[in-house]
Amino acid sequence: MVVRCHRPISWLGLAWLAKPSQAKNHPQEVLSHVARLEESSLAPLEQPLHEACNYQLRVQVTERLFFANLGLGWALSAALHLGIGLAPVYISGGQLRADDDGRAVPLSTYIELPPAFHRCQNATPRTVLDVVFAGTDAGWQGNNKSVVRGPTFGRGTSVSSVAHSLREVIDLLDSAEPPLLLPVELRLPRQVSWYKWTSGLPPRRVAKYVLAASLHRAAAVAESRYMRCGGASPDVAAVARLAYRGSSVNSSANATYNSCVATLRKFNAQSLAAAPVQRCLHFLATDWFVAADGTLPTQHQRAMLRCWAEAQSEPSDPDWWWLSDLLMPRLVAGEPTLQRALQRDSVGVRLFLEVALLARARTCFARSHLGDVASMVRVGLGDNRSHCMK
Repeated sequence: MVVRCHRPISWLGLAWLAKPSQAKNHPQEVLSHVARLEESSLAPLEQPLHEACNYQLRVQVTERLFFANLGLGWALSAALHLGIGLAPVYISGGQLRADDDGRAVPLSTYIELPPAFHRCQNATPRTVLDVVFAGTDAGWQGNNKSVVRGPTFGRGTSVSSVAHSLREVIDLLDSAEPPLLLPVELRLPRQVSWYKWTSGLPPRRVAKYVLAASLHRAAAVAESRYMRCGGASPDVAAVARLAYRGSSVNSSANATYNSCVATLRKFNAQSLAAAPVQRCLHFLATDWFVAADGTLPTQHQRAMLRCWAEAQSEPSDPDWWWLSDLLMPRLVAGEPTLQRALQRDSVGVRLFLEVALLARARTCFARSHLGDVASMVRVGLGDNRSHCMK
């Protein structure tokens, strides 16, 4: 009928889209623009104002990289425009972290980053200030000398961008008496509102999306050793939310079953239409494999099991394969950066490896926003790859 699984279901499968508030062993919700941040797309508009590390920005928001990418793009743009540094950026479970909390790893573990992200890695700040964007001019926030105010920017204001607002802040700090101890770390707001709802400004997103080479090498090991693809990437990869709790809980078990079967039938039809050229296992990512939205109610869980049993009923259907926690040490063997990351951020390593497999496939199908992420990476790979098809 629909999809035949290459091996029995394992609840250790894929790290997917669970939210931080959910059960202890569930992966956190992800992810995003797995990105190569191109300096050429954010080139400075004027001469640098300062030695690179006298001032540096820190992105403090804790949010999935897919959504935090906008703030990261604005911060990189400002750093390049002003000739200042960007403090190290950390990530854990697909979410940006303001600091290394013992579970996070540098963002560069997974994503190629331009030099602006690295030039202040060893600069220990002697003055730390929080930044808020409010009002029409730069100043200290009340009597609090640990919070500095930059003017609101965007349409309807006299300040056109984050960089111009921060330039006014730095001009203020340069004239402070007594002089501030350098380097100064400017901590951008924790609230996402400073970059998500900036009035009238076009998004300052990063340009290209290219995974670290180590992830591609690990994906190649999975393709050749476990997916039986030889030296080629798989013909087909797919990703779907089969058991999204937001909809499943509010619908009947039968509706959950019907939705699951319809999705897998569609994937099978799309796979046949793609005319695979090799008998290679296809890659499948779903939220259900790892209970990404928490444990389903009993009747809905039974409906999903019924769907999957029926989905495996026809031997002519594609064989689907997915990542397992048990395989991760083997896949990253020989990649010291990923091996270290696996000790601290196993969820993140698995997530980015899933995106790599989706992006590398000749054809990709998607019914989730993770497919949008894979599409961005596919574009970054070049060779006229199309986006994941809906």
